[in-house]
Amino acid sequence: MLVKGAEKEPVSRGKKVALKSRTAEPSLDELLAFERLLSDLSARFANVGAGQVVAEIETALRQLFRFLGFARGTFGEFSDGGDLTILCSAAAEGLEAVPRGPVAGFRKWAERELYSGRTITFRSWEDYPAEIRAAVDEHYRQRGIVPQLLIPLAVGGNIVAMIAFVAFQSSREWPEEFIARIKVLGEVMAQALVRRRSEAALRATQAELARVRGLTAVGQMAASIAHEINQPLGAIVTNGSAGLRWLSNPTPDHLERVRVALERVVREGNRASQVINGIRAMFKNDSREKAPLDVNQLVREVLAILDSELRSDQVLVETELIPEPLPVFADRVQLQQVVANLVANAIEAMRTVNGRARTLRIRSAITKSDDVLISIEDSGPGIDQENLARIFHPFFTTKPQGMGMGLAICRSIVESHHGNLSASPGHPHGAVFRVVLPIGRVDGA
Repeated sequence: MLVKGAEKEPVSRGKKVALKSRTAEPSLDELLAFERLLSDLSARFANVGAGQVVAEIETALRQLFRFLGFARGTFGEFSDGGDLTILCSAAAEGLEAVPRGPVAGFRKWAERELYSGRTITFRSWEDYPAEIRAAVDEHYRQRGIVPQLLIPLAVGGNIVAMIAFVAFQSSREWPEEFIARIKVLGEVMAQALVRRRSEAALRATQAELARVRGLTAVGQMAASIAHEINQPLGAIVTNGSAGLRWLSNPTPDHLERVRVALERVVREGNRASQVINGIRAMFKNDSREKAPLDVNQLVREVLAILDSELRSDQVLVETELIPEPLPVFADRVQLQQVVANLVANAIEAMRTVNGRARTLRIRSAITKSDDVLISIEDSGPGIDQENLARIFHPFFTTKPQGMGMGLAICRSIVESHHGNLSASPGHPHGAVFRVVLPIGRVDGA
């Protein structure tokens, strides 16, 4: 449950009780100093990089517990299933930090309470619930710790993290205003943590797509294997023929030439074997399974991944995706690769366009035959009518450095999903590529 201002929220001390008001008001200077600290810490998390989030949280915890005179500050992250993992902890001299990793033992009670959205405040030993009192007595009393404050942190209505402080005191009040301010800062930290999760997920998707692109490149190599293998095979035939000629007149000089020729035959034979083994090894781990997915979400993911390329080429993206999810049963990464390849081709086609907008238009729809349609249209120079029937053929290309395998592989992937990939001229400019897939689960897929 979110806190707005100083509104009350569920509080757990083994049972739900109301917060007591503080006994002593801080001075104006103390309040101003505290507000400045919170403001400074919040500002630091506005643009913190994903790789520095945890380090910044630990630094903030250290500043907070020192400023407030506490003994330790701790920050943890919840999984989607409610399991709490300690990310970092900062402690005063003489007190150990909470170990990083999943919580165990008596801390599991706090894990359940926090994930349910309840703030936990312990002011004295009487506040600890009976079910954990023996365990915490052994753990905390010997360390001189009594008061504790543990606050659940929500982002988008979901509990994603928690922040906690403990103090070396016999008792302590936890005023509502204090809890509210700490919660606001904690949720700033939690938002940075969620950004890190999102960026990590995006990087993982980009890495997976990069791997598939590498496999596609290997597919191009495999398609041009005749050229790769013909070189060592040609050298083998040439040296073998020369060796036979020299053996027909086996002079000492000719025998030496035969030896050199046979060495070349062995070397070129090994080179041919290495080419084949290299291609086989690169394909070895490409084992995938199909699963239900939303085409609209997949399109959005691809556009996010290619966002920098779209921006650098000044491409205006227009999407017309139907509001409801479009389910298909497919290999996510392979289908991502198809859409990414078609979008990348559109970007490349529009690089020569001047004098009109470079527009990429992506639509999704359900066809009259209840299939899923993805349409990718560009405003490039288009495809010559004479080439329309050949652009999906292996080895056909209009690019100077192309191998003519990209669209052939895309069509092969789509057809393996019981769909079809086609192209037609755009109006008034460009080209339109259409991917049609069966809706929902494909029997026998």
